[in-house]
Amino acid sequence: MNLQKYFNKTRQEYQEAYDMLAFYLADEGQDSAEYQLQSFAEIWEDAVTDIPYYKKLVSTRKAPRKIKSWDDFKEIPELTRDIVHNNRAELIRYKSKPPLLRMTGGSTGNPMQFGVSREEGRRIRLLKLILWIRAGYKIDSNIFLLWGHTHLLGNGIRKYRNMLVRGVKDILLGYTRVDAHHLGIETCRKYAQKLLSSKANAVIGYTAAIDQFTRSIPEFRERIRELNLTFVMTCSEMAPREDTYSILSDYFGCPIIQEYGGVDLGQIAMKYHDEPFKVFHRENIVESLDAEAEKESSPVLVTTTYKRYFPLIRYRAGDLLQGCKLNTQGNVISFKSLSGRENDVVTLPNGEILHSLSFLHCIREEKEVHQVQLILEDHGMEILLVVSMSYSEEVEKRIRVRLLKLSSSLTNFSIRTTNDLSTTIAGKRSWVIDRRKRNAGA
Repeated sequence: MNLQKYFNKTRQEYQEAYDMLAFYLADEGQDSAEYQLQSFAEIWEDAVTDIPYYKKLVSTRKAPRKIKSWDDFKEIPELTRDIVHNNRAELIRYKSKPPLLRMTGGSTGNPMQFGVSREEGRRIRLLKLILWIRAGYKIDSNIFLLWGHTHLLGNGIRKYRNMLVRGVKDILLGYTRVDAHHLGIETCRKYAQKLLSSKANAVIGYTAAIDQFTRSIPEFRERIRELNLTFVMTCSEMAPREDTYSILSDYFGCPIIQEYGGVDLGQIAMKYHDEPFKVFHRENIVESLDAEAEKESSPVLVTTTYKRYFPLIRYRAGDLLQGCKLNTQGNVISFKSLSGRENDVVTLPNGEILHSLSFLHCIREEKEVHQVQLILEDHGMEILLVVSMSYSEEVEKRIRVRLLKLSSSLTNFSIRTTNDLSTTIAGKRSWVIDRRKRNAGA
């Protein structure tokens, strides 16, 4: 790696994100509809030329060939995760192979792999940086990450190579990373000591993991507040308890920031502390499916308006937005809150505490498994799998081996196959179904 080239690239991206933030702080997006339509017309021209699925929509007269008006736009059928899974072969471009492949974390229980271009990856990095900069991030800031990655559960040489590469990148970026999979009290105490010695300016992590961290070790509150962090960012999931954000704000003594997006969606909106979520309206069209969106919870469709290897067009993300503010066309430009994906921590019979996504990381690379759901009961847990015809006992054995590496106590639970998973009111097949009888604030 050429370090000088790397640092020059980092500085350039920081400056670009800084300029983009200035634009979004000045422009509320009320008059964004004309720009959105013009940008999307170019995206649609590319999609119907180079992606079989969208080309077929036009040839079968299910969608218009050209986009000249919002009426044309709304003739395009909705896209869902099920459509993506059932039409994978038709969602690969004719002209090029993807330079990168990414997989969603699977908080909906339905992980999805898709191609990513380098330019769209860069655009997503810039949009992430916008929120960080809004919250006080500087180019030399240090970040403490309470995170989890599949390579932490890997095997052999590949595992250690990935860990080495990740470690070098973290040093260059000023990241201190700890494993969000394990969240017992003693582990959290070790993390707190590491945070105090890390000279971190901010903390970023899974929402449920940060929530568990603060509740596990209240005795560290005063010392952590003395760090004068610029922000804490919660990611990947909804708050597991109603008082999560007030607890985090009090514990860390700094603004709590949130992003709305995902590996599949890209970056959709940003929220700084008590402000509403502000949509990146030059990069996204967010449609409310409820005429009374400003008053009620509203399902939404998301469309990206910058070129992606696999563009999401009128994609039903499965989330519900509350308190939407609309532009002149009726597209969402800000919203007060959202509900949708929910992950949580799982307490095992031996008292060990794990983040629920650590279970998914033991399963998601099995091609025979299409969807996953973790059922939590007071007496234990069950894993439900929607599988292909090629699923076998060998697949289950591999899953159980990985789970045992995660924790030696993961022996007494069932893995059951099913035809379908239950859905939420938003139409999502939730990754976690929590049926435990516990105090929500405990």
